[in-house]
Amino acid sequence: MATRVLAIFPDLDIAGIEQFRGRWDPLAAAVPAHITIAFPFAWPGTARSARRRAAAGARRVRAIPG
Repeated sequence: MATRVLAIFPDLDIAGIEQFRGRWDPLAAAVPAHITIAFPFAWPGTARSARRRAAAGARRVRAIPG
């Protein structure tokens, strides 16, 4: 069984976030700003099936008001 990680890499203006990460996050240069959904977890299926399951769950969640 494979270990998976689900993360979202938003397509937003994240200059301020990257500046903060550059100061405090030692992995900022290696990994772009993202939102970790699940880390790590065992998944018996393929990466594609994990993405499909996560997408189905995300469709049931309301957007965060902004």
